[in-house]
Amino acid sequence: MENDSIHNENNLIPRYNVLKFNFSDDEKLILEELRENLIDLAISEKMSSFNEELILKDIIRFLENRLQNRFDYDYKENLARNMLKELIGYGEISSLIEDDNLEEIMVIGINKPVFVYHRKYGMMETDLVFEDEEKITNIIDSIARETNRRIDQQSPILDARLSNGSRVNATIPPLSANGPTITIRKFKKDPLTIVDLIRYNTLNSEMASFLWLCVDGLGVKPANIIVSGGTSSGKTTLLNALSIFINPMERIITIEDTLELQIPHNHIIRMEARTVNIENQGEITIEDLVKNSLRQRPDRIIVGEVRGKEAITLF
Repeated sequence: MENDSIHNENNLIPRYNVLKFNFSDDEKLILEELRENLIDLAISEKMSSFNEELILKDIIRFLENRLQNRFDYDYKENLARNMLKELIGYGEISSLIEDDNLEEIMVIGINKPVFVYHRKYGMMETDLVFEDEEKITNIIDSIARETNRRIDQQSPILDARLSNGSRVNATIPPLSANGPTITIRKFKKDPLTIVDLIRYNTLNSEMASFLWLCVDGLGVKPANIIVSGGTSSGKTTLLNALSIFINPMERIITIEDTLELQIPHNHIIRMEARTVNIENQGEITIEDLVKNSLRQRPDRIIVGEVRGKEAITLF
């Protein structure tokens, strides 16, 4: 989906127009009635398995009983799908999540525009503004339920991974002073290759050849490699691109806070750290996974991000 962009006259930031479904006053009343009848519809039970089709059928049946013959089936189905996004999905940011042109989605609080980072245009300001804190909180709660994570006053930070692989960070007051925040990092379905990086002048062919030699080690002594850089500077992109140089005979273990790496090898074990669940139990750290990986006869250990005690185990 490609959105038209315009320039904001005040700050010249490109503008992104969000595709929104506008509920009529009557439809808003029905939506609130649906919220109040979630238990009667047995939606809460089905949300744990996240079977959207079953929930959608329940909503359509509800609309058929509520609206009877006033509208045709296509109208009711379309309305039901948009209500589903409001009730258990990602609400007004659903279309942003579905847009493959976006790399980042940033909700920075109430009465402030939502920002996005477009793969072509860079940082953009959207026409979407949350005036109600509850709407942002509902999205965060939906993500927490989907990922079996906890976020509340005692644990006001949420780090999770959506079913589509996107990475999510959310905060709630009093940690974030301007209201709840959501940052969603989306990843390309087809990661860039080393050839792409050369074509885009990210690195030249000589540097690519040198890195190939470091990764392969002439089949004798591969080098230990640290990829460093600022946020969104392309560290994961470079790691993905370099992995093509790993000998296909080798056993690879990847360890990440949130699964991001897309390594094109068959003999690979992907491991993901885990924060505490809603019962405040079950934490497994990067350090735990690094120690465990040493018992799995790895030829390569790739750690997505080193930020703590795991550095001692690695080096």
